[in-house]
Amino acid sequence: MHRIIVWFFIVNIALMIAIPVYAAGILNQQMYSAEYVRTLNRQAATNAADIAAYNPAGIMQLENGSYIRTDLILGQFQVETSTPEFGAFDSETTSLCPGLFVINKKDKWAAYAAVTVAGSGGAVDYDNGNLRTFQVASSLLQSPNFSQIDGTYIEGEEVYLRSTIGGAYAVNEHVSIAVGLSYVNAKRSVEAFMDVSDPAPSTKFELDMERSADGFGGVVGIHVKFNESWDMGFRYETNTNIDLESDVKRDDLDLATQLGWADGTKTRRDLPGLLGLGVSCKITPRCKIQGSGIYFLEKEAKWEDEGYKDAGNSYELGISAEYALYPNFKVSIGYSHSEIEQKPEDFSVESPQLNFDVIGSGFTWSPTDRIDTTFGAGYVLYDSETVETINFDKDYWAISLGFQYHFPTPL
Repeated sequence: MHRIIVWFFIVNIALMIAIPVYAAGILNQQMYSAEYVRTLNRQAATNAADIAAYNPAGIMQLENGSYIRTDLILGQFQVETSTPEFGAFDSETTSLCPGLFVINKKDKWAAYAAVTVAGSGGAVDYDNGNLRTFQVASSLLQSPNFSQIDGTYIEGEEVYLRSTIGGAYAVNEHVSIAVGLSYVNAKRSVEAFMDVSDPAPSTKFELDMERSADGFGGVVGIHVKFNESWDMGFRYETNTNIDLESDVKRDDLDLATQLGWADGTKTRRDLPGLLGLGVSCKITPRCKIQGSGIYFLEKEAKWEDEGYKDAGNSYELGISAEYALYPNFKVSIGYSHSEIEQKPEDFSVESPQLNFDVIGSGFTWSPTDRIDTTFGAGYVLYDSETVETINFDKDYWAISLGFQYHFPTPL
């Protein structure tokens, strides 16, 4: 019982500190753990408790017992948008993303739970405003009361926090299955101001609003262990209906209404389902390679915001290699490529969804049979994109730490 109490305490901490990281699809993101950061491929993994989120049926390959794992990912996210008319606008934010996992396995049955940031378009903070706020401020200069822009500002963040519980069953020594139920709490917020003056005194026009909703989804997993060297994992996540309701605290220029987000209105922005498939091969007792692919079912999701109605389906492909320098110390390197299926002309000027490649590396050290510690570092290389006269650039890096404890006796 004391383990369950500790778990719920950790979950509440996660709810307070979770903020967004980069998205692997248009909305979905997969960076849940330090194990992922160091390999970028977890769809067929069977070595740590974070597989509760990546390969839940693979849980049956773990030893009997209870597992508690927590991960923290520290990321630096930068976005630059530039035009000949208004110049360059920069946003630089730091994110702290948690991943929390619990598994209880006994013989042919297992139960699991996970809390992850499942979807995010990223957090942005433009201290000097961006293209959108300057366009709004410029329109205010048409009034005879204003001829000067004194400053603009905009910040926004988006979090789709998912809590999942489920179970797994070993059909036989080669095949296992898993099912789970997920609860998703989604929040999007934006704060902005446009400050103009001359001849009138400096006047600040502000926008402060939040959109939030929740929904339920499901997950199904299958794991096949062909032999001592080859494993394959499959995961299907359903679409989660998210009907965001607007809470407008302040809107001096009626911008929320113009965007279709008037106070009390609802707008669909679902968390898309996905198909994940991975293969793992142990080449030698010390060396293992993994490959994986994720296909985001974005066309099945309902998105009512402009620029997203015709988007999808994005995908991610990756490969990794791991080598055991010692029985309790493993190093790894991984690579993945994400192709985002959204038209450039539909990009958000706050955080455009660009195609990207990721390089990750790190290690896992097990000081005892019960404890695993993981370090991972990754860098995202985004494509640059120009739409008419607007140039989009992004940059993201992350470092991560993970800690896992294994109780040999199941609950």
